[in-house]
Amino acid sequence: MKINPQQVVESYADMVYRIALTHTGCKEDAEDIFQEVFISLLKNSARIEDEKHLKFFLIRTTINKAKNRSVCFWKRKVILKEDGQEDAFPLKELEELRQEIKALSPKLRDVVYLHYYEGYSLEEISQILKIKEGTIKSRLFNARKILKLKLTEGES
Repeated sequence: MKINPQQVVESYADMVYRIALTHTGCKEDAEDIFQEVFISLLKNSARIEDEKHLKFFLIRTTINKAKNRSVCFWKRKVILKEDGQEDAFPLKELEELRQEIKALSPKLRDVVYLHYYEGYSLEEISQILKIKEGTIKSRLFNARKILKLKLTEGES
């Protein structure tokens, strides 16, 4: 597949940035990951088979780069102040939900994001994350259960 970098960035920039921001919670880190993902795409463009493979590549690479960033020394030892952070989901009604999703473990957060925000089926998520579909179902179930508990906890 011949890749037009400008067209790919225009089509997938929002998705890549949202995934990175969801994982890092930090605008600056999300921007760095965004750049790294598209540089990686340019280096590996010959391997991309079709549009579906391109999207899977971008999602998987973004998640991996975010995970790598979260385990680096700086992130483990320093807590960054969150003042002035850009909100990934600007609607005020979604703020509490966004915070609770952000608090989920990365494994659960990935499944929730891909299913609810990107609209992937369980089978597609299984292919993207290279995990059995049953595991995806289980993670989605657990994430829903945790979110329901946290969100109804404040109501009582």
